[in-house]
Amino acid sequence: MICPVFALALALGMLQPADTPSTRVATTVVSEAAPVAVPPATPTALRYYTSGNRLWVLDQVVSIVLLAAILFSGLSARLRTWARRIGRNWFFTIVVYFALFTIVTSVITLPLTYYEEFVRQHEYGLSNQTLQKWWTDSLMALAVTCVAGALFIWVA
Repeated sequence: MICPVFALALALGMLQPADTPSTRVATTVVSEAAPVAVPPATPTALRYYTSGNRLWVLDQVVSIVLLAAILFSGLSARLRTWARRIGRNWFFTIVVYFALFTIVTSVITLPLTYYEEFVRQHEYGLSNQTLQKWWTDSLMALAVTCVAGALFIWVA
């Protein structure tokens, strides 16, 4: 298996055209000791930065409160019961629980996620994504998270 792959890589390396003077890029000497020019921060950039820090703190608080609420309200036990009913054996029970947990937490944090990923980006002119595209991307990310989590659980 390794020998044919090595032979293919060698053959492809030989088929590449040699560097010609017309394709070479002129290189400039850059001193690593010279300072790099940094543009001044604009008020909009500073507002975006500080609001991003506040949102990060809010995300951490919401995550901790949400996890505590799920655990202490009994919702986790109900999710476990549903997962046992759907999954039947221990492995699929864990996978179903993970998927249900991920979906529940995604739905609960949806308003904050919508603001952070869609509204805020448009507010600062950093995105021209449509709402439909944002929804499809978010749902696709949720599906990928559920599948990747199930695969990760399977490997572990």
